[in-house]
Amino acid sequence: MMKNMLIIALLILVVAMGYGLIWSTQKVSNLEAEMELKAEEEKEAEEMMQEEEVEEINLEESMKVILGAWQSTEDEKSTVVFKDDGTVVDIYEGEELASDNWSLTVELDYNHTPSLHLTRTNEEEVFKYVIWELENEKLVMNYLNSGNTLEYMRVPEVE
Repeated sequence: MMKNMLIIALLILVVAMGYGLIWSTQKVSNLEAEMELKAEEEKEAEEMMQEEEVEEINLEESMKVILGAWQSTEDEKSTVVFKDDGTVVDIYEGEELASDNWSLTVELDYNHTPSLHLTRTNEEEVFKYVIWELENEKLVMNYLNSGNTLEYMRVPEVE
């Protein structure tokens, strides 16, 4: 009788170990499947980002849009005027403070995406900006040396 009970106990133990082995193997398989799925999703997301069309920058149009007077949204006494002769004038409370030359270029930014850049030059210094937004009524640019963001609204032309 004792022998039969021992055999039954051993059979139960073998069956339990078999189920445990099957369960652990299935768990590892599920984990591997989850990891493969996640890797596939990440790859698809990366491909989608690469496929997104980069907005083409029309340099000629941008040069037309930037022309004119722009008032600072932070200081209404400060105005910058971009002229079609390639000069830019800083005006504060109606008084001209500085006059530089300006140019627009399309350059690659830190993540290799084309972006619009403004360069202001005078006899002593070069000031470089990346233009974040340029619309008929709004200009937002970032001064690359300091990281300061400058925001302007177009000054309506007086007729």
